Amino acid sequence: MNNYTEINFKDFLPRRNGFVFKYKKVDGQYIHTYAEGELIKKMGQKKADILNHTLFNFLPKKEAALKVHYYEQAWNGEIINYEGCINGVYYLATLNPNKEDGNVKEVFGTAIDITEEKENEKKIKEMEKLALAGELAAGIAHEIRNPLTSLKGFTQLLRANISNDTADRQEMAKYIDIMLDELERLNSIVEEFLFIGKPNRKLIMKEINLDKLLDDVILFMEPQCQIKGITIQTEFDGAFKTVCDPDMLKQVFINIIRNAIEATKEDTPIINIALTENDQRYIITIRDYGYGVSKDKQKRLFEPFFTTKVQGTGLGLMVCKRIVELHNGEISLTSKEGEGTDVTIVLPKE
Repeated sequence: MNNYTEINFKDFLPRRNGFVFKYKKVDGQYIHTYAEGELIKKMGQKKADILNHTLFNFLPKKEAALKVHYYEQAWNGEIINYEGCINGVYYLATLNPNKEDGNVKEVFGTAIDITEEKENEKKIKEMEKLALAGELAAGIAHEIRNPLTSLKGFTQLLRANISNDTADRQEMAKYIDIMLDELERLNSIVEEFLFIGKPNRKLIMKEINLDKLLDDVILFMEPQCQIKGITIQTEFDGAFKTVCDPDMLKQVFINIIRNAIEATKEDTPIINIALTENDQRYIITIRDYGYGVSKDKQKRLFEPFFTTKVQGTGLGLMVCKRIVELHNGEISLTSKEGEGTDVTIVLPKE
């Protein structure tokens, strides 16, 4: 019995969020004989690259090999559904074999854009991670904070009661200063834990000069720069007024500059900080010329508890991202191994 049906592909054309295609098996290769739809262009493809070509002509080898497996299954008579991604555009495809006398003569496929759904799915997973991290962090921080406060208080009391009259006392004072520095570092870690444990923390908004805030942070970080012989070069001039929570933004800039200091190499002891503006936004770029970060690690740097440092908590950049987003801003990082890292923070003017 002949059950082959000629399909009018115009009836299947997705309006704006998909494409349709069909292919045949010729000399052991799957050749595309039809392709139409706006999603093709969105994926950065051209119909000319698809028509009369195999998957290997327009897809990376590894991805093409995977798709060929699906094509083979459909050619053997199965209806196949699969997800794919081309140039950052996610799609859901269905392959339908068209048969004549029980034999497949061609396969037609439809694909719809599911990028938005994938992005929402990713956001939900991130929120779940943050919620779990927040619960864990808040519990740990509260347990640590009380004994830490006591230790810091008693250490400060000891420091105040030591006279610098003798060398031994001076040596003891030096050790206590080191203890206080370490206690302060522990306190900053606890603050990071407490922050992610308060997802609904309210901003205390004030009108400030953003350039003045950056100058204050640079002055605060100067001792750490001097220890490593690092020079901070600034590229901004004039008053850049904005409304923000200055304490929280200081935390962001201190964290980013501290990362830049730790990443800086001895032969390139420079950090650049630039502040520019357009009609609606301020753009702050903090650049170091240090060791850089691989592309694989860059994708995960803003995840909770992921760190490239030996003694890092993996919370610093995540906290920075949260603070910037609370200000309706954006933060991004680009890096190249052996050449350095750029961190860009975009903030609204109002």
